[in-house]
Amino acid sequence: MRVLATGLRFSQDVASGGTLFATVAAKDLIAAHLRAVAFVLHMAELSGPQRLVGPDGLDWQSAMRRELEVFRGLDSQASASLARIIPTYITVLNNPSMLPTLQRMIASAPRPLSDIIPSPKRVLEEKQDLTARLIQIGSLLH
Repeated sequence: MRVLATGLRFSQDVASGGTLFATVAAKDLIAAHLRAVAFVLHMAELSGPQRLVGPDGLDWQSAMRRELEVFRGLDSQASASLARIIPTYITVLNNPSMLPTLQRMIASAPRPLSDIIPSPKRVLEEKQDLTARLIQIGSLLH
């Protein structure tokens, strides 16, 4: 169990300070470790300290901010669009009801910016998938 807990912490470290790519990779690592934890739970009863499997998520907002900041240097028009898109994207990660607004902003952004911004719908799906997995494993641990 200690190895799995270490793997979960490592998975979170993969995302720490990284862009969206690192966060999605970390999400997949966490999901793999959670499958292993679920297997262990089915095979044996865990003691109290073993139930502590680490934090309950990743910092998607910081990763997305870093991801989008990379595009600031495209041109002045793209930078102006990003100045509006970035805070809205961050908001959508906590409030998915704003997704249609963000999608319209991205669609109206100048090219190539509109083509290279990660799909907010897909990012939300990844974030929600991890949240669901964490809730599932949390229910098994309690």
